[in-house]
Amino acid sequence: MQQKQNKHAIHMQPQQIKHNTPVPFQIETTTATDQTDTKTHLECLEILRLLPKRRIVCRADFQGQAVIAKLFIHPNKSAADHQRELIGYQHLISAKIITPKLLLSGSLKGTGFYALYEYIASATSLETHITLKPSQSSIAYIKELMPLIAKMHRANIQQIDLHLNNFLVQRNKEGNQLYTIDCGDISLLSQSEETHLLQINKNIADILSQLPIIYDQFLCDFLILYQQESAIKQTASSTAICDQIKQWRKWRIRKYLKKAARSCSEFIHEQNWRTMRVYKREYTNQAWQNFYNNLDRLVENSPRLKDGNTATVALTQCQGKRVVIKRYNIKSFRHWLSRFWRPSRGWRTWQNAHQLIVLGIKTPEPIAIIEQRFGWLRHKAFYISTYEAAEDALTKYSNTDEVTDTHIEDFKTLFTAMIYSRLSHGDLKANNILLTKDGLSIIDLDAMKTHATTGCFKKAFKRDLKRFMQNWPSESRVHRQFKQLLNELPTNPTH
Repeated sequence: MQQKQNKHAIHMQPQQIKHNTPVPFQIETTTATDQTDTKTHLECLEILRLLPKRRIVCRADFQGQAVIAKLFIHPNKSAADHQRELIGYQHLISAKIITPKLLLSGSLKGTGFYALYEYIASATSLETHITLKPSQSSIAYIKELMPLIAKMHRANIQQIDLHLNNFLVQRNKEGNQLYTIDCGDISLLSQSEETHLLQINKNIADILSQLPIIYDQFLCDFLILYQQESAIKQTASSTAICDQIKQWRKWRIRKYLKKAARSCSEFIHEQNWRTMRVYKREYTNQAWQNFYNNLDRLVENSPRLKDGNTATVALTQCQGKRVVIKRYNIKSFRHWLSRFWRPSRGWRTWQNAHQLIVLGIKTPEPIAIIEQRFGWLRHKAFYISTYEAAEDALTKYSNTDEVTDTHIEDFKTLFTAMIYSRLSHGDLKANNILLTKDGLSIIDLDAMKTHATTGCFKKAFKRDLKRFMQNWPSESRVHRQFKQLLNELPTNPTH
């Protein structure tokens, strides 16, 4: 088929491509034919993932066909990365595990290699199907995933970087079809029996640790499904797997919090003598830059959601998106002396919000944290998040005689997730819990804390629940319903 070129697409060298490179753009490739190498062009339409100077994944057009293009561009490692990709693909094909078809591979102009896969237009990431609140549909998807992982292990292969985005779901008349992607991370399991079992157990714990923590109540069911399909006689006990899941989850939280403090594919970090900023890359155009530069003015001139001495909360918008600015004020010089040398409350809120994201506990999307500084001395901080147009629990149930069954289940899910996570809020007033259509969302996170021991957690969580119950008159039906709910919660974080 003759190459169709977009005259408006600029030609790029792969090494020049950055997160903000405008699309479409074209890359010159070399395709091996029977006798010669033919120069062709790949037109990238959307950058899906970019590891600078290492790998680019994009949705592209190649000779009129929609493809997923993986470009390996490291000056010294591109050949090895490309070869590992091709070998991983062959491992999946040999194991009869469904993966998008490899259409073509070859070299890039200059340094690098490429691999083109069929584009599954109707497929979506498995992660998008796993809801924060367990549903029959979400659990069914996980129950399809566990036999697939078992099938890999039975074929003596594993996916080293195992995560939910490495599986695509395609719905059809017969049901759901799971595709495994990211062939470069497919490798053989060890021949050593001891190491082989360690790799398998680590792989299982890795994927299960990525589910919202509330799904831990179904772990035994997931492990049984895996064991039925794997035909592996020896596997770790459920207790041992649970311990590994906890370790993986701690590692993921630490990794994500480090990521949320630096420039990477998701965030941008900027710092100078007067300001420190971290914000999500999708909120980075000129309109948002102007927004970040005028936060004090926006807070003063926008409707207030809260107007206190230590914090002022305002509702505003940028580019049609409604957002909340929480400004952490400095009341006096004495107050500043107690605050300047330690992480700001805004920074703690930013980190706690991202910890909740890893745990699968709902909170409004964090957009940015901005601190005013003089060198390393901190002053005011601004935490910016999306606005959720939802009633808070206090407003709802101060004027209602009975808690709905749906909300009872939502509260039970939230409190159970907090118990599993050893997480205390620090100020669990009912107006810090939003009743969204997708479940409960918690706000005001600067006092939130994860506890190292069960004893410390129980004391802090008991205070949380006491504060929560103070919202309702003791003689009311709402109070009795919530009291009954608290009696049904797990007693220990161990599960």
